[in-house]
Amino acid sequence: MEIEFTVRIIPEEKRQQLYSSCLFATGFLLLSIFLGIFIPPLLGLFLGFGCWISYLCFKPYLKLRAQEKTPDKLAITLQKVVYFANGKKAISIPLRTIRSVEYNEGILIYLKRPISERVEILDAKLAGKRKDCDFFFEWFDPKAFAMLEQEVKNASRAG
Repeated sequence: MEIEFTVRIIPEEKRQQLYSSCLFATGFLLLSIFLGIFIPPLLGLFLGFGCWISYLCFKPYLKLRAQEKTPDKLAITLQKVVYFANGKKAISIPLRTIRSVEYNEGILIYLKRPISERVEILDAKLAGKRKDCDFFFEWFDPKAFAMLEQEVKNASRAG
Protein backbone atom coordinates (compact mmCIF):
# COMPACT_ATOMS: atom_id res chain seq x y z
CA MET A 1 0.00 0.00 0.00
CA GLU A 2 1.39 3.38 -0.98
CA ILE A 3 -0.14 6.76 -0.26
CA GLU A 4 1.07 9.88 -2.07
CA PHE A 5 0.69 13.47 -0.98
CA THR A 6 1.59 16.51 -3.07
CA VAL A 7 2.55 19.99 -1.98
CA ARG A 8 -0.40 22.34 -1.61
CA ILE A 9 0.22 26.04 -2.20
CA ILE A 10 -2.46 28.28 -0.73
CA PRO A 11 -3.40 31.08 -3.20
CA GLU A 12 -3.47 33.67 -0.40
CA GLU A 13 0.10 32.75 0.59
CA LYS A 14 1.21 33.12 -3.03
CA ARG A 15 -0.52 36.49 -3.36
CA GLN A 16 1.00 37.73 -0.11
CA GLN A 17 4.48 36.60 -1.20
CA LEU A 18 4.09 38.40 -4.55
CA TYR A 19 2.95 41.59 -2.81
CA SER A 20 5.85 41.64 -0.35
CA SER A 21 8.34 40.80 -3.12
CA CYS A 22 7.05 43.69 -5.25
CA LEU A 23 7.16 46.06 -2.30
CA PHE A 24 10.76 45.25 -1.38
CA ALA A 25 11.97 45.14 -5.00
CA THR A 26 10.40 48.52 -5.79
CA GLY A 27 11.94 50.04 -2.67
CA PHE A 28 15.42 48.78 -3.52
CA LEU A 29 15.15 49.87 -7.16
CA LEU A 30 14.00 53.36 -6.17
CA LEU A 31 16.80 53.61 -3.62
CA SER A 32 19.41 52.56 -6.19
CA ILE A 33 18.06 55.03 -8.78
CA PHE A 34 18.00 57.81 -6.17
CA LEU A 35 21.61 57.07 -5.17
CA GLY A 36 22.61 56.80 -8.83
CA ILE A 37 21.19 60.27 -9.58
CA PHE A 38 23.18 61.92 -6.80
CA ILE A 39 26.37 59.97 -7.51
CA PRO A 40 26.42 59.80 -11.36
CA PRO A 41 29.77 58.00 -11.83
CA LEU A 42 28.41 55.05 -9.84
CA LEU A 43 24.99 54.91 -11.57
CA GLY A 44 25.70 51.58 -13.25
CA LEU A 45 26.91 50.05 -10.02
CA PHE A 46 23.82 51.18 -8.10
CA LEU A 47 21.43 50.01 -10.85
CA GLY A 48 23.17 46.64 -11.06
CA PHE A 49 23.02 46.26 -7.29
CA GLY A 50 19.34 47.29 -7.29
CA CYS A 51 18.49 44.73 -9.99
CA TRP A 52 20.34 41.98 -8.13
CA ILE A 53 18.55 42.81 -4.86
CA SER A 54 15.21 42.87 -6.74
CA TYR A 55 15.88 39.38 -8.05
CA LEU A 56 16.62 38.18 -4.52
CA CYS A 57 13.33 39.72 -3.37
CA PHE A 58 11.41 37.70 -5.97
CA LYS A 59 13.24 34.42 -5.32
CA PRO A 60 10.74 33.10 -2.68
CA TYR A 61 7.85 33.86 -5.04
CA LEU A 62 9.61 32.08 -7.89
CA LYS A 63 10.10 29.09 -5.61
CA LEU A 64 6.34 28.98 -4.95
CA ARG A 65 5.63 29.16 -8.70
CA ALA A 66 8.03 26.29 -9.35
CA GLN A 67 6.23 24.22 -6.70
CA GLU A 68 2.94 24.83 -8.50
CA LYS A 69 4.34 23.64 -11.83
CA THR A 70 6.09 20.50 -10.51
CA PRO A 71 4.94 19.93 -6.94
CA ASP A 72 7.02 17.88 -4.53
CA LYS A 73 5.53 14.56 -3.44
CA LEU A 74 5.69 12.51 -0.28
CA ALA A 75 5.02 8.78 -0.69
CA ILE A 76 4.32 6.75 2.44
CA THR A 77 4.60 2.95 2.23
CA LEU A 78 4.57 0.30 4.94
CA GLN A 79 8.38 0.34 5.18
CA LYS A 80 9.56 3.84 4.26
CA VAL A 81 8.85 7.46 3.43
CA VAL A 82 10.04 8.67 0.03
CA TYR A 83 10.30 12.36 -0.87
CA PHE A 84 10.26 13.38 -4.53
CA ALA A 85 11.58 16.83 -5.50
CA ASN A 86 11.08 18.10 -9.06
CA GLY A 87 9.74 14.69 -10.06
CA LYS A 88 12.90 12.82 -8.93
CA LYS A 89 13.41 10.66 -5.88
CA ALA A 90 15.38 12.79 -3.41
CA ILE A 91 15.16 11.17 0.05
CA SER A 92 14.15 7.73 1.29
CA ILE A 93 13.72 7.19 5.04
CA PRO A 94 12.83 3.80 6.58
CA LEU A 95 9.93 4.21 9.02
CA ARG A 96 11.77 2.28 11.78
CA THR A 97 14.51 4.95 11.86
CA ILE A 98 12.07 7.80 12.58
CA ARG A 99 11.94 8.77 16.25
CA SER A 100 9.15 11.35 15.91
CA VAL A 101 7.40 13.70 13.51
CA GLU A 102 5.96 17.16 14.13
CA TYR A 103 3.99 19.70 12.13
CA ASN A 104 5.17 23.32 12.05
CA GLU A 105 4.62 25.03 8.68
CA GLY A 106 5.55 21.66 7.18
CA ILE A 107 6.55 18.18 8.31
CA LEU A 108 9.56 17.88 10.62
CA ILE A 109 11.21 14.46 10.95
CA TYR A 110 13.53 13.45 13.77
CA LEU A 111 15.62 10.27 13.42
CA LYS A 112 16.60 7.77 16.13
CA ARG A 113 20.24 7.77 17.19
CA PRO A 114 22.19 5.69 16.25
CA ILE A 115 20.56 5.20 12.87
CA SER A 116 19.96 1.47 12.43
CA GLU A 117 19.02 1.38 8.73
CA ARG A 118 20.25 3.16 5.65
CA VAL A 119 18.70 6.54 4.88
CA GLU A 120 19.07 7.46 1.19
CA ILE A 121 19.76 11.11 0.46
CA LEU A 122 20.01 11.67 -3.28
CA ASP A 123 19.71 15.46 -3.11
CA ALA A 124 21.93 16.88 -0.35
CA LYS A 125 20.32 20.35 -0.59
CA LEU A 126 17.16 18.97 1.01
CA ALA A 127 18.83 17.60 4.14
CA GLY A 128 19.34 20.00 7.00
CA LYS A 129 17.01 22.79 5.81
CA ARG A 130 16.33 23.56 9.45
CA LYS A 131 18.67 23.19 12.39
CA ASP A 132 16.06 21.90 14.83
CA CYS A 133 15.24 18.67 12.94
CA ASP A 134 16.81 16.07 10.66
CA PHE A 135 14.45 16.59 7.70
CA PHE A 136 11.92 19.32 6.91
CA PHE A 137 9.33 18.97 4.17
CA GLU A 138 7.71 22.33 3.50
CA TRP A 139 4.16 23.07 2.24
CA PHE A 140 2.57 19.72 3.03
CA ASP A 141 -0.83 19.86 4.69
CA PRO A 142 -1.71 18.48 8.14
CA LYS A 143 -3.47 15.49 6.54
CA ALA A 144 -0.12 14.22 5.19
CA PHE A 145 1.41 14.76 8.62
CA ALA A 146 -1.37 12.79 10.36
CA MET A 147 -0.95 9.85 7.98
CA LEU A 148 2.85 9.86 8.41
CA GLU A 149 2.52 10.08 12.19
CA GLN A 150 0.17 7.10 12.20
CA GLU A 151 2.54 5.02 10.03
CA VAL A 152 5.51 5.89 12.28
CA LYS A 153 3.53 4.76 15.34
CA ASN A 154 2.57 1.52 13.57
CA ALA A 155 6.20 0.86 12.59
CA SER A 156 7.45 1.52 16.14
CA ARG A 157 4.87 -0.92 17.55
CA ALA A 158 5.77 -3.60 14.98
CA GLY A 159 9.53 -3.32 15.36
